[in-house]
Amino acid sequence: MILISLLGDSVCVTKEAVSRNPFMRVVARKILVVNDGSIAVVRSASRYLKEGINVVVFPEGTRTPAGAPEHVFHRGSAHIAIQSASPVELVSMDCDMNVLAKGQPWWDVGDRTATYKVQCKGCIDAADFAKGEESSKEAAIRLNDMMQKGVFGA
Repeated sequence: MILISLLGDSVCVTKEAVSRNPFMRVVARKILVVNDGSIAVVRSASRYLKEGINVVVFPEGTRTPAGAPEHVFHRGSAHIAIQSASPVELVSMDCDMNVLAKGQPWWDVGDRTATYKVQCKGCIDAADFAKGEESSKEAAIRLNDMMQKGVFGA
């Protein structure tokens, strides 16, 4: 939600369970593309991008626990970018305290205000990946690797 509030006209790809959450259901109808694991999510997100609406995807698929190595990115975000020939803005988010960690109750927020750091890590033109001779799967693997290196470093 932090990132969407900074971007403005945006939607976010999220797991299907979020759309069933009673607290998120109303929000989900307005700003979420539900990832049900099908090609439909790629088509839906690509359509939004072609209409000029930002699509936020967390390719790790989960929050990275503090001190843990980064997760391997899932390729769905790369497929979305390639299909829509859209630029990918690489962003990382960090928090100065343990808030909304995997398995942590949402109400367990501590006794001080959390500070989030949102950092732009560069931009990749996915249109370059759509033009090549390689298959869409190979292009997505290559873009996905480039995205992961761009966020976490070599």
